[in-house]
Amino acid sequence: MQLGIEGRHLKAWRQAAEREASLFEQMILPLLRQRNPQARQQAVETLTSLTELGGELRSAIVHSALSHHLDG
Repeated sequence: MQLGIEGRHLKAWRQAAEREASLFEQMILPLLRQRNPQARQQAVETLTSLTELGGELRSAIVHSALSHHLDG
């Protein structure tokens, strides 16, 4: 609670993360259904990339949305 974030605020973050995970899962499921080691490895690599890029995108969106508080 040091920054004013309480447990009740975490629900929105959890829900957003679950939606993002669901989107990523939809993208890799076709690879996982192939049931071969190469496709599984590609699914893992794709998921790793999506997770990293998603974090960068989320950070950029939040920064953009709040930039008017930070500039000037």
